[in-house]
Amino acid sequence: MMPKLAFEAVKKIKSPIPIVFLTYYNIILRYGIEKFVKDCKNSNVDGLIVAELPIEEANSLYNACKDNDVDLIFLIAPTTTEERLKKIIDKASGFLYLVSLLGVTGVRETVGEITKKTIARVIKYTKGRIPVCIGFGISKPEHVKEVIQAGAEGAIVGSALVKLIEREEKLEKIVEFVSQLKSGSRFTV
Repeated sequence: MMPKLAFEAVKKIKSPIPIVFLTYYNIILRYGIEKFVKDCKNSNVDGLIVAELPIEEANSLYNACKDNDVDLIFLIAPTTTEERLKKIIDKASGFLYLVSLLGVTGVRETVGEITKKTIARVIKYTKGRIPVCIGFGISKPEHVKEVIQAGAEGAIVGSALVKLIEREEKLEKIVEFVSQLKSGSRFTV
């Protein structure tokens, strides 16, 4: 079973940086909610992002995460209503994953205006309560700098890293790429 392999792999990682699993709810349900969250805790997994789990159906997982000190990180989209946003913020822990755009994930050339507007709208409710991190289409240091300057507290990069791995790039190249992305977060206000 794949979750067991993931738990075993992550147990071997000794990192001061929190480890978060991105998964689907059917995997957790099949494994067993309580067992999955306990195995997260016992494997040093700090948080869960469950891609398709709406806040309205998250109570069982939310309670298991809360009982085991594992963050349940919710996604917010540009289309999320104010009412729903407040519900999500009330239950979220770790950080909020703000989907930067409509559509599917992947490398983009620019950060859209909708992303900046959504950041501004969300941080009105989250400032000082929970960090907001932006994902979907973030693939360059300039993107990281733009979303940080717009008020986000972090950037999530997935597709660009996956492409490097698919091309079987050496670890040094991947580390260099991540360092370049990180440099986009260093600026003076």
